[in-house]
Amino acid sequence: MADSTIIPHIFGTCALIMLFFAVGTYYNGFFTNLNSEAYRAQLGQVADYLSSNIIDLVTLSQLTEGDQFLVKVVEMPTFIGERVYNISLTTMTPSYGDADLIRIITRIDALNIYATSDLPWSLNSNIRIYTDQTPHAHMSFNKTLTSDAAIGQAAKTKKPAAMMVWCLKENNNITIGLGVMERGSEVSP
Repeated sequence: MADSTIIPHIFGTCALIMLFFAVGTYYNGFFTNLNSEAYRAQLGQVADYLSSNIIDLVTLSQLTEGDQFLVKVVEMPTFIGERVYNISLTTMTPSYGDADLIRIITRIDALNIYATSDLPWSLNSNIRIYTDQTPHAHMSFNKTLTSDAAIGQAAKTKKPAAMMVWCLKENNNITIGLGVMERGSEVSP
C-alpha cells in the first residue's frame, strides 16, 4: 500500500487544534492578570487620594486651637472599569508591628481585588475613626462607602450629593470618617 496522507493530516490537525487552545488559554490568563493589575492600580490611586485628603484635614485641625469640624468634598470616580467599588476606613494590625494602623481599603468585591493606603497614625494616638456618631442634618456618616453612594443618595433625596471626608476635633481628640453630603448644604459643628 502506498504512503497514506490521511494519518499525517489527522496528527497535524490535532496538533494545530491543541496549539490554538494553548495560545488562547495563555492569552486569556495573561489578559486576566493584566486586567487585575490595572484595576488594582486604579483602586490604589483612589485610596491614596482619600488618604491624602484625610491627612490634610487632620493636619489642619491640629494646627488650630479649639474644637473644629472640617469637611472636604472629594471627587471620586463613580465606577472603575464599569464596576462598583467599596471604600472602607478601618483599623488593622500589621504583621510587622503591635500598634493598630488606620487604613483605607478600596476593593472590587466581584473580582476580589483590593488596594490599601495606610494613614500615618496608629490607634494609640489621639486619632480615632468614626464609630456611630449622630449624623449631621445634611450628612450621612458611614464606615464603608460604595462608589455610587452619592448617586444613590441623590436619587433618594432628589438633590445632588457628593462623597466627603471629615475630621472632628474635640478636646484634642480627633475623629475621622467618610460620608455623603448634599451639595450646597451648609455645614456647621
